[in-house]
Amino acid sequence: MAWASCTPPPRALESLGFTAQPLASIAKKEEVIYLYGNEDEPVVLDRRSPVLHLVQLIRDESHRFAVGYHRQRAPCVTGTRSC
Repeated sequence: MAWASCTPPPRALESLGFTAQPLASIAKKEEVIYLYGNEDEPVVLDRRSPVLHLVQLIRDESHRFAVGYHRQRAPCVTGTRSC
């Protein structure tokens, strides 16, 4: 996922005051890293790179946390999870 169409930082981050922070994303299937402002030159790391492994762990943990938080806040629906 790249922000090719965005010139300023994404609005959600800007509203929180994160305008001068480095920003990156990782494409899930390709495992390519995109840096905000440099989307045309993605960072391609070797599949065995410890740096890539660390970035993947951070991505996976943030997704796990977000999904858990979302499930915690979502209304209980019978049959999908215990109440």
